[in-house]
Order: sequence, then C-alpha cells, then structure tokens
Amino acid sequence: MGQGEVSRLPRKWLPIILEEQCTGCGLCVEACGPRSLAMVEGIAVLAFPDTCGSEEHCISACPEDAIQMAWLPFSGDRAVGRWSDADESVTPMVLSIESVEADTR
Repeated sequence: MGQGEVSRLPRKWLPIILEEQCTGCGLCVEACGPRSLAMVEGIAVLAFPDTCGSEEHCISACPEDAIQMAWLPFSGDRAVGRWSDADESVTPMVLSIESVEADTR
C-alpha cells in the first residue's frame, strides 16, 4: 500500500503509549472501560484499538504522562470511538486488529 493510499483512510482518535515514559503501573489499563489496553512485557499497549471509545480515561489515569491521543489511520467500526475524514497530516502507520493481536502474542 502506497503512502497516498494511507492518507485516504479515515482516522480514529486513539491513544499512543510512549514506551520510554511508561513505568508499567497498569493504572491506564484499569481506567480503560472497554479494556482496549493491556500490559505486555511490563508496558501498556493498545491491544484492541477496535474497542477503543476515544474517551481518554487512560490519559488522566497515567501519572507519568506517557499517553497521548492522535488521529491515526484506521479501519473498523465507525460506531465505536471518535472518527475523522479530515485530510490531516499524520504518521503513515496503519493499525489493524490482526497486526496488534500478533504483537501481543
């Protein structure tokens, strides 16, 4: 898939965990109502981006400010979370349920 194709994907408001700042306390995982976050090797990860409601509870729970929200190209159920079709400049990274699940195994 070329970079031009990525820019046409809708964007979902998703948390990004800053691995170098995450202390592995797990408070964000506990705060996440839909259980979209998980602990993997002592670091919080967005294990199930499809279930993320874009509610930002994880951000307020993190004492280390290790979580930021960003509009990321994503395909999934647009009834879950906040979505945008705006043509904004974003990192050309496409998340899919399969790629995230593979990383957490």
